[in-house]
Amino acid sequence: MQQKENFEDIAGLLIESPYPIFRVSPEGKLLYANEAGKCLLAKWDCVVGQKVNTDFAVQVAEAYRENLIKNNVDVQCMERIFSFTFVPSCKGKYVNIYGVDNTERRKAEKELEKIHKQVIYQERLKAIGQMSSGIIHDLNNALFPALGFSETLIKNPSYLENKDKTLDYLKKIHGSAKHAAGIISRLKDFYRSSPANTILLPVDFNKLIKDVVGLTRPRWKDEMESRGVAINVETDLKGVLPVAAEESELRELIVNLIFNAVDAMPAGGKIVMSTRSEEEKVIFEIKDTGSGMPEQVKLHCFDPFFSTKGAKGTGLGLAMVYGTVKRYNGTIKLESEEDKGTRFMITLPVWHKGMSVAVADKESAPEKPVHILVVDDNPIIREVIKEYLLCDKHIIETAESGAEALNKFSKSAFDVVITDMAMPNMSGAELAALIKKKRKDIFVILLTGFGEIMTENNEKPEGVDFILDKPAGIEKLRAMVNELIKRGKDGK
Repeated sequence: MQQKENFEDIAGLLIESPYPIFRVSPEGKLLYANEAGKCLLAKWDCVVGQKVNTDFAVQVAEAYRENLIKNNVDVQCMERIFSFTFVPSCKGKYVNIYGVDNTERRKAEKELEKIHKQVIYQERLKAIGQMSSGIIHDLNNALFPALGFSETLIKNPSYLENKDKTLDYLKKIHGSAKHAAGIISRLKDFYRSSPANTILLPVDFNKLIKDVVGLTRPRWKDEMESRGVAINVETDLKGVLPVAAEESELRELIVNLIFNAVDAMPAGGKIVMSTRSEEEKVIFEIKDTGSGMPEQVKLHCFDPFFSTKGAKGTGLGLAMVYGTVKRYNGTIKLESEEDKGTRFMITLPVWHKGMSVAVADKESAPEKPVHILVVDDNPIIREVIKEYLLCDKHIIETAESGAEALNKFSKSAFDVVITDMAMPNMSGAELAALIKKKRKDIFVILLTGFGEIMTENNEKPEGVDFILDKPAGIEKLRAMVNELIKRGKDGK
């Protein structure tokens, strides 16, 4: 009698449960439903003894086939959401199904997800703000030498009589501009899922360090001395083999490390840079006598946007250093102690011939000049490209718009067209397509600030033979024009 009462009590719990409970046969036939389950069945136009709806049948079949419990299977019923658990019996005669009304929970989860997305969005806005200030900070530092040395030459024409000094200033101005271009390039790589193809060339690391010391002199010497602070920079450069890298990336790496050291020495101090060889690697060390880093800062100093400098900090300098080292299969080690200074030790692989990508010889001129049309709405860019190409004795004509370019193209026999992408009224892509309709054998180079992005996304417009990223140095532009001339000669 007692067992019967206990059994009835347990059965009553199942029947009176506010949660739907079902039992289904292997064929999908509904064998049992408690009261909550029957209420749900009524909405599905289903009763005990009939086949269950398609969603249930699929889940039941999978539970039988896999002989595993299936948890949290959501099923929509009118405006409610039920989560069901499918439990096959030990002997495989049926599947018990236990349901929970998860409508409010799912609504809460969706609301939480919405809030989470809003938080992420706000964080991205914050990051963009930090990024913007960081870019301005870094570009100002990069352009400072260019402005300073160029203004010195402009205001002191007599300096031009000293060819060595003038050439030294021009090299520093050029280095400053390449550094600024490198910042933009690294910024694009920072957000790229995979880095753009990099041309590996032998880089004289010792010479590069000397160049960067001169390039950054206005920051670590002139600016600091104006504040009454003295910072000394020393080098101990041993004979090392060239490293395999892109020079602009290594230049930015050294600049970032020097500026990081300067920021750590507001009261002055000393920066020492050294190089040495070890097997097939070049080891570069830079140490300062600055404030050093506590343990917590050392853990996060390579994280993007992490900075201890407040509004003045970009949080990108060391992150870019770390990214560059890893991209070249190098290593970076940090040693730092509060009030005693910081030391970075970087190892980079030496350059071998197999690492390089074939590029045109910087000094090789084309076998014969060709007729080139340069199209850009910016007059300074037109002038720069024209001067680049006149070095190789090419015949150059320019146009400031697509319409003017088409007019000139119809009157002269050009061999190559170099065009900007973003121009008023007619884009470079539209111009290229129209030109190729008139002459299929013409070569078209698209010179654009979006070049790397377009190349990575395989977005080369119809009619364009090559895409070259701005700002393009004379070597890259010359190499590309020479390659097209060679193709024309070979009939390719």
